[in-house]
Amino acid sequence: MNNHYWLKGVFIFNLINACVLTHTQVHATEIEMFAYSNSYSNALPLKELVEDKWKSKPSSHSDLAYSTNSLGIQYQAKHWYFSLGKRLDLIANASPDSVLALYQDKLDKPFSIEKTYQLDIELEQMEAEFVSVGYQYWAENWQLLPIVSYYQLDKMRESQLNGTVEVNQQGDFLGRVTFGEYYTEQNLLKRPYDHWRQDGKGISLTVKFNYQWGDNLYLSANGYDLLSRLEFKNTGFSSGVLDTNNTYRPELGLNSIGPLFSGVETESDTSLKLNTRYELKLDYNTPASGQLWLSAHAERFAGHQRLWLGGYKQGQQIKYQLAFDVLNAVGQIGLQVPYLKLNLALDKLDVKQAKQFKLAAAFYYQW
Repeated sequence: MNNHYWLKGVFIFNLINACVLTHTQVHATEIEMFAYSNSYSNALPLKELVEDKWKSKPSSHSDLAYSTNSLGIQYQAKHWYFSLGKRLDLIANASPDSVLALYQDKLDKPFSIEKTYQLDIELEQMEAEFVSVGYQYWAENWQLLPIVSYYQLDKMRESQLNGTVEVNQQGDFLGRVTFGEYYTEQNLLKRPYDHWRQDGKGISLTVKFNYQWGDNLYLSANGYDLLSRLEFKNTGFSSGVLDTNNTYRPELGLNSIGPLFSGVETESDTSLKLNTRYELKLDYNTPASGQLWLSAHAERFAGHQRLWLGGYKQGQQIKYQLAFDVLNAVGQIGLQVPYLKLNLALDKLDVKQAKQFKLAAAFYYQW
């Protein structure tokens, strides 16, 4: 373990605790059951990717797909925050040539003759249960909530594949491809499980901050998994090279030369980091109507950015919200009534063709 990394994290957390003055203030106690899902693909509709049934040809700039999901229960009382639940993340970065090659392979379409495919694929996947604890500080016009989460991981995969491939006039594949990956189950070589360790553990730090200017302007800034480290001991590991540029060796009695594969399948320790998710939101209460708010909300996850512009109307018992992501052309609607909060975003009304989907739902009770 990198001791310097952990010392940095402990220092930041202790600095927050030491430097912030707390005020005695009574806040509502709340218990909430929540579900959060945020998925994006610029290659194929999400339904086709999830079912692994490719039908649509990917665009020439396809290079990213991700899905981050969590389900659980949380409890807040005065300063304290607790939550537990399950989380599933999947992030795939790939060059456009890699996505095209996958599409052609899935549908048994011929590869382009004399085209050099630049292959570059990175895949991260994890599934885990988590327990979180936080302590909220507040003053008259701001709130700060640092949260430490402990993860018990069930599944993990981290894969990398790089190289170049082309098809000649005779239909032969030429090129060189290298790969390496850590995994608990699924892997490129379809290696069967051989008693390597199936779980891991780790922690992360999340910080949420809210600030209020007068009665009309609110700012919130959240950093999810600002610091994180997940460790696996003795998990599956494979690496290898597939190369068609080989040398003829008469001592082996070879009459023709084809692609040679060399690699290793073993077990190894590894550590991972969670992708940080950032949120920055500004709400403005229009003086003409105390119930109408204008809102700007920026997000960033897995290198993907969103900018929501819109507003909401806040009543005593109900809240309506409308927003539009101007960077990705996605609409969002929201509704909050007693005991229920709901936000839904889609880029297409036809769910089968949607490439972007976001859902935040919660049943809650306050007293």
